[in-house]
Amino acid sequence: MAIFNEILAGRFNRALQKIFAIKVSPPVRQLGGEIMPVHQVASGVEHRAMEGWDRFAASVNAPGAPGTNAGVQLRNPVGSGALVVIEKIVLSSTTSGVMHISQAVFTLNLLNVFVGFRMDSRGRPQSAAVPSSSSGTTDLAVQQQSHNLVANVDNYLIANENQEWPLLPGDTLRFVAVTVNVNMDVELIWRERTLEESEAK
Repeated sequence: MAIFNEILAGRFNRALQKIFAIKVSPPVRQLGGEIMPVHQVASGVEHRAMEGWDRFAASVNAPGAPGTNAGVQLRNPVGSGALVVIEKIVLSSTTSGVMHISQAVFTLNLLNVFVGFRMDSRGRPQSAAVPSSSSGTTDLAVQQQSHNLVANVDNYLIANENQEWPLLPGDTLRFVAVTVNVNMDVELIWRERTLEESEAK
């Protein structure tokens, strides 16, 4: 009988050998004659690169200024061809107050432009998504959320994978401190990959 697809990753063979106290080191196909080993394939962050994802992070500060509203945004440019999924959002402010989150199609960066740093050296060195900030900012067209912040306390907005935030090409997500003259920080982690035809708008 022909044998196909022999697993060459030794760690799986070693795991089966330890689980069943096998004295020698048989290939998976030999063990399969007695039992059927089924292994749930892990898909943690270490596998994102193999699935075509690149992961990035940025810590963006928007300095407060008298009479103005600090703002931070993450923009997926129109021609990027990338699907961006935000995995982590942490908001903090030097003053208690309200922060708005809004989303819309928007083509401009804010005054201070940052670069997301890659979290896996196997990925692309620079992100398609562009983080930026400014001391004078307003909400975008569609305000989606409003959060009450306590001074100098980190606010985590994404608790599970169902709360991750996708941004398609052209989409911009913006965070604005409603209280004026407030120093605001937004920490972001996101992943990117090429947008497939079936996923486009």
